[in-house]
Amino acid sequence: MSTSILSLVHAGHSIPVGQLTPEHIHTAKKKIQTILSKAGITTFIGGIDLSANEDENGAFEPYYQIQSWISAPTEQIRHAERQLRKLFPRSEYTPRPVKILPWDGNPAAIVYTLKSTFVRRVSYDRAASDDGSRHACRNTRDRPLRVEQEIELMIALDRAGLHSRLLLGGCRVVRTVNGPMIRPITTRQHGNSNQ
Repeated sequence: MSTSILSLVHAGHSIPVGQLTPEHIHTAKKKIQTILSKAGITTFIGGIDLSANEDENGAFEPYYQIQSWISAPTEQIRHAERQLRKLFPRSEYTPRPVKILPWDGNPAAIVYTLKSTFVRRVSYDRAASDDGSRHACRNTRDRPLRVEQEIELMIALDRAGLHSRLLLGGCRVVRTVNGPMIRPITTRQHGNSNQ
């Protein structure tokens, strides 16, 4: 069974800088998990990422954007793609709200979803090149968070707890002698004590 990586950005999950609370993260988690399940993506592992978004020329007020990164069976994502694209529409500042990428098996893709460092994405207008090899478009540069942004984000994430960023479907975190592990949820058959 092949696996793909799904990136989701919803305009409704943007919060003005200075107003971020743990509740924003909890609410986003619930909504994303509900949307995935209703779309037929029932087995997934993922997490919530945040960035502080700004415009180089102040075209919009700075805001935090919540983005979800999900690893799920390719077939489930393929069947859900049309519905997801309707639920996560394009906007002026989010031209690619739904991205589907093949997974090469590197666990770093899953670990990335629970990273502890975050960026500030600065939008700008890229000019066309004189030789015509590059067209004019909107683009972004990743920059370090401003000090006040990092403080606000770290406080909100600490109060929300790491579990609030973890997205799970069809699996759960269990304690083992080797530490916590993510395992599929299985149903036991009644009457067989050996399972």
